[in-house]
Amino acid sequence: MKLPEPVIPGWYSTSQIQKIFDDCTRQYIHFIASREKWPHKQLLGRGTTFLYRVEDIVRYKLIKQRIELAKKLGFTAKLTGRPGEFPRTDTYDIQCPRCKAFAVEIPEKGRICENGHREIR
Repeated sequence: MKLPEPVIPGWYSTSQIQKIFDDCTRQYIHFIASREKWPHKQLLGRGTTFLYRVEDIVRYKLIKQRIELAKKLGFTAKLTGRPGEFPRTDTYDIQCPRCKAFAVEIPEKGRICENGHREIR
């Protein structure tokens, strides 16, 4: 997962987060930040810029990636508020045996990596 360099060390701006999540709107980012309870800080200047912690963005990006990979295996994953359930847990995260990239292995479904290598059970 390739992410841009933060504006301020440890903090991403809203415009950077828009690029990370494929040009979603600022309102959608605010909605995610409120739902996920991300701490933020404001930069005052020309307009107000909100900054969000890098750890929160990376964690949410991994959750979205887990959901996408699970869908390709035919597993429907819902984003619930329960921290111990898939996709919020890293229990199913593995490295692909072929390319060493990020992969998800779901029991009774199989394994798939971000580069498309899969093993279906």
